[in-house]
Order: sequence, then structure tokens, then C-alpha cells
Amino acid sequence: MLYYTHINIRSLFDKLEDISRIVTQGNVCLLGIGETWLNNSVPNSMMNIPYYDLYHFDQNANSGKPTGEVYIYVHTKYNVIQRDELSAWTPDIEAIWL
Repeated sequence: MLYYTHINIRSLFDKLEDISRIVTQGNVCLLGIGETWLNNSVPNSMMNIPYYDLYHFDQNANSGKPTGEVYIYVHTKYNVIQRDELSAWTPDIEAIWL
């Protein structure tokens, strides 16, 4: 069975430990996170969750300012390909395709 969860986090950086606990204890296969408020100054290595691959679309990350930024964590047992050509960022829409 595939368990999917989405959270509007309003700043992921200081809540990563809680998020990690939610996905590992809840056997979540895929976790979508909106409003991470991260940018390219935060390396992916700082946002790792064991046994999960991180996907995000950095279209607006070069601004240096925190943006909504959508993150998706997928359990490593699933083979996933990120489709940046389908992903999009506008002032009103942030979308990532896997």
C-alpha cells in the first residue's frame, strides 16, 4: 500500500526532526511539503531524511530569498525520476513532477 502525506510546513528548516519522525514512524512512502521557505543557500545534505530521496524544483532559488519551495521526499524503495521539463514556477504556482 502506498501512503502519501502532504504538509504545508511554513518553514522546514527548524522542523526537519519532527518531519523525519512523522515519515519513519508512519511508514510514509511519499511526503509532499509546501511552503518550505528554503532557497539554494541550504544544501540538500542538510535536509536529508534517512531512507528517503529528496526532490525539489529550484526555478526561483537563485533569488537568494526564501520562497515557497515545494519539497517531496520519496522512500528509497521506489524508483522515481524527476521531470523538470514538466515542473513549473510562477508567482502563483509551484509544481514539481516526478
